[in-house]
Amino acid sequence: MRVIRNLITESEVAVAGNSKFRFVGADAFSPDELRTDLFSDDEGGYVDCVALDAALLEKLQAVAEHLREAEGWEWCAGRMEPVGECREDAGTYRCLPEPEAVLTKEEFHGNRLLWLAAVDKLIESFGEVCVLPLPSDAGHRLFPSVPFREGERRRQKTTLTEQKYSRQREREAERRELEYQTCFAQAQIDLAFHTPATVGSWLSRWSGVVEEHDLETIFWGWCGRFPSLSSFDRFFWQEEPLWRLIFEAGEAGRGAPVQIRALEQWMIPNKLENAI
Repeated sequence: MRVIRNLITESEVAVAGNSKFRFVGADAFSPDELRTDLFSDDEGGYVDCVALDAALLEKLQAVAEHLREAEGWEWCAGRMEPVGECREDAGTYRCLPEPEAVLTKEEFHGNRLLWLAAVDKLIESFGEVCVLPLPSDAGHRLFPSVPFREGERRRQKTTLTEQKYSRQREREAERRELEYQTCFAQAQIDLAFHTPATVGSWLSRWSGVVEEHDLETIFWGWCGRFPSLSSFDRFFWQEEPLWRLIFEAGEAGRGAPVQIRALEQWMIPNKLENAI
């Protein structure tokens, strides 16, 4: 079930607990942009990532416009990127350093109850939750399984990411192969409606679309039908380029007797049968 959900929601994010969605609000999206999660009971859902970012930027710009009008802050702007300290931001904004926290001795060292509560929380979570005043690496040192689990999570996340992009590459390769096979079949059908006298136009149309060796295969499967090409031997022409082969076939077709050319014209499958 989780695999199905991941495949369906590859380009979407969950709305439950999402701060961006909570800030924008569900009213900013059309019913087509929201997807109900049928696998959960908490009325969760998913929203398209592109639609969410667009709605977030629009609301940020609206808030910035309101602040410019209400507070007179002309420098206020709605943007997704954080304010930096270089380039254009350096001339518009001034980033002040964060003030250092002033802690009392008891707050700095922690009192006995805080230590006991932190230790209890660490034990209850099997090392997963490590809060102050305990050092941040206490869970790793006291519970060796914690770094192992974290490493497994990272490995699984990396594997899922690789599988996602691998599937995308496989689908793209399958799409290109299907498009090529379609062009190959169309070239076969197109050649069936040509005589040796007009085969040059067929090559001009499909050269660069279908590989040359495939065009040559199609040609040799087609040329055996026509009397004017009966002298063409595949072994004799195997070292010659395709354009030379097609040129000689066209010359042979146009230089054939009138009766042969008329017969070959009637061999093209473009005649109506059982006409009333």
